[in-house]
Amino acid sequence: MMSLQRVVLKSYHEVFKWLLIGISYAYIYWYVRSYEHLSAFWHHLSGNLPASSSLFALALILVPLNWALEAFKWQKLVAQTHPLSFTNSLRAVFSGLSVGIFTPKRIGEIGGRIAYLPKAHRIKGGYFTLLGSLAQHITTLTVGAIATGFILFSKAFGQFTLPNALKSTIATAFLLIYVCCLFLYFNSGAALKHIRKINWLKRHLPIEHSFHTPWPLLARVLFISHLRYLVFASQFALMLYYFQVDISWAHAFCGIAATYFILSLVPSTSLIELGIRGSVALFVIGGLSAPAPGILFASMLLWLINLALPSLLGSVLFLKKR
Repeated sequence: MMSLQRVVLKSYHEVFKWLLIGISYAYIYWYVRSYEHLSAFWHHLSGNLPASSSLFALALILVPLNWALEAFKWQKLVAQTHPLSFTNSLRAVFSGLSVGIFTPKRIGEIGGRIAYLPKAHRIKGGYFTLLGSLAQHITTLTVGAIATGFILFSKAFGQFTLPNALKSTIATAFLLIYVCCLFLYFNSGAALKHIRKINWLKRHLPIEHSFHTPWPLLARVLFISHLRYLVFASQFALMLYYFQVDISWAHAFCGIAATYFILSLVPSTSLIELGIRGSVALFVIGGLSAPAPGILFASMLLWLINLALPSLLGSVLFLKKR
C-alpha cells in the first residue's frame, strides 16, 4: 500500500514538474513574441554591448568570489571534525556542484563534497553541507520576503494588485516559514536527535552530540551566506544593466530578491531551473521596469557563468577524485 502511495506521489510530482516547465517556457515564448520592439532592441543592444563590457567583466570577476565564499563557509563547518585546506574545500564545492546540478535543489552536492573527506567523517560532512545550504536558504527567505513584501504593498509593481487581506496572509506565511527555518537552523542538533529515531537511520547516523554546532559558528556561517547573497545579487543587477534594462537600483535589487525567493520555493533541478528562472525574472523584474527581453538574457547568462561553467570544472575535479 505504501509503495503504491509513493508511486502515485512521485507521478504527481513529475506531472507538476513538467507542467511548471511547460508553463515557464510558454510564458517566455509569449513574452518575447509579444514584445513589439524586438528588432529595435537587438539593434540597440548590438551597438551598446561593447560600451557596457566593463559591467560584464565585473560580473565575471565576482564568479570566483561567489564560490570562494561558499568554500570558506563549508571549510569552517567541516573544520569541527576534519581540518580541510581552502583549496580542497573549493575543489569539493565545485565537485558537489557538478553532481548537484542534476538533482532537485542540488541535493546531490553532498556526494561531490564528501568525496574530499575521510570515510569516517563523510556522514557529518553531509550534515554540514545541508546546514550550509539551510543558512543560504534562510538568507534567500529573509531578503526575498522583505523585497516581496515591498513589491506587494507598494504601487511599483504594475502587473496586478492583490486584496489587502491576501497580502497580509502572504506576509504572515512568509514570516512563519522564515521563523521555522531559523529555529531549525539554530537547533539542528536537537532536530536531528528526533529524526534519528527513524529506524532505518539508526544504523547510519553516529551519536547525536557529534552533530552539535556552536551558535557563534552558526552565526558566522549565516553572515557569510549573506555576503555571498550580496555577491550573486550584484551579479544579476550588473547583467541587467549590461543588457540595457531600464530599471533603478532599488527596483532591480527588490526584483532580484523576489525572483530568488520564488525560485527557492519551486522544486526543480538546476538544469530545468533555467526556463523557470527566466520566466519568473521576466514576470517579477518586468513588473518593476520597462518591458525588455534583456531581463531574460541577463538571467540566462548569469546561470551560464555562475552554475553551468563551474559545474563543468567540478565534473573534471570529481572524476579525478574518484
